[in-house]
Amino acid sequence: MVEPFKNPYLVPQAKLEQDSHNSKPGELASVGQRIGARCIDFGFWFALCFGPIIVLSLVIGFAFYNFYAGSTSNTWAPELADHISTAYLSGPSATPASPQPFSWTFLYRLNFNNPWAYFWLIVGQVVFLILQGYLLEKRGQTIGKRMLDIAIVDRDTLEKPNFGTLYLKRYLLFELLAIIGYGLIFLFRVVDLLMLYRDDRRTIHDIVANTIVVKL
Repeated sequence: MVEPFKNPYLVPQAKLEQDSHNSKPGELASVGQRIGARCIDFGFWFALCFGPIIVLSLVIGFAFYNFYAGSTSNTWAPELADHISTAYLSGPSATPASPQPFSWTFLYRLNFNNPWAYFWLIVGQVVFLILQGYLLEKRGQTIGKRMLDIAIVDRDTLEKPNFGTLYLKRYLLFELLAIIGYGLIFLFRVVDLLMLYRDDRRTIHDIVANTIVVKL
């Protein structure tokens, strides 16, 4: 029996990362991994979105405190109160309006004419792309998925999807629901999460983008 020819100059080939994790090609990520990755991603997004606002608020607050605490005049407080009263309560002697009861109407109120809905959509997506754009484009992963050793792949080829398709169909398309109403995007999040318990663990955005999430 003739032994196969072995090239002595052939560079040794490294084993695939999947082998080192004892997972089969195309093995679906667990529900725990999917939810864990979402929580990690949301934590990073929230920190980058609102962290600077919180820090800036604290800095301004302490700056005002130090400035007025060192002031020799005690007239700043009444003047500031007078200004707020005049600007927001229609006069120095105006009586503050009674607090309005909490209402759930914001959940089904349309946001087409709400500029804040557009503002937060843009800010949220810019922050998302800053955090996740590189990993999504290079590896088909977010920070959370990278940390938990899972990745997004095309359902048919098990290859990394095109970044444009991945971002537009799997992420941006559903974030646009906030323009229609916060209630709609809230409902989508709940249904999308529950669909992880299907046998194929494909959520709504997986179905639309024709993707699955697998272990590495």
